[in-house]
Amino acid sequence: MILICSAFCASSISVNDGKLDISVSMVDSSNIKFTLKVDSGDWVGIGFGDDMNNHDMFYVSDGNFYDCYATGESTPTTDSDQADYTFTGSSGTYEIS
Repeated sequence: MILICSAFCASSISVNDGKLDISVSMVDSSNIKFTLKVDSGDWVGIGFGDDMNNHDMFYVSDGNFYDCYATGESTPTTDSDQADYTFTGSSGTYEIS
């Protein structure tokens, strides 16, 4: 799944009969906001790069936000820079910017 958002757009996708909705919008010229709607008990992860080698990523699982960094084709570790995302949300709707 690929979402592409250029300056000041709003793009969204719904998958699995609406069990997962992802919206992407530009906050300003250097910040993107992701809005995720996930069924309870499900998880969703988003990574930035063309593979899992040395790329930033995050995931939301059971209402918890995890800021991670992947160094290869294995479970990502906790990112040493925990200030690169802002997370808010509850009850299956989350905003990450």
